[in-house]
Amino acid sequence: MAETIGVTVDETGISLNDDTDDNVSTTKHGFAPKAPNDAAQVLLGSAAWGLPTKLSVPGSAPTIAASQAQFYLDEGNNKLMVRVKYADGTQKTGEIALT
Repeated sequence: MAETIGVTVDETGISLNDDTDDNVSTTKHGFAPKAPNDAAQVLLGSAAWGLPTKLSVPGSAPTIAASQAQFYLDEGNNKLMVRVKYADGTQKTGEIALT
């Protein structure tokens, strides 16, 4: 059985270059890819930046803060779902059928 040796690396000792050699992928752990400077994009399971296709767990409503609006795609029913929450806590929902 191989011996495991623990090593602590201080972040100040790491020099990060602008390359993709050690980025995360679907086959290995790694660093996150450089951010796209687009707040709407998230790191997807494919290890690439992109827009989320669903903002909620299937069968549950997405969490939303007061004075916010949220859109999410219901692919199974081909609808764009809308949820708004007013400052007083009132919530309303709606849907747009996609054709």
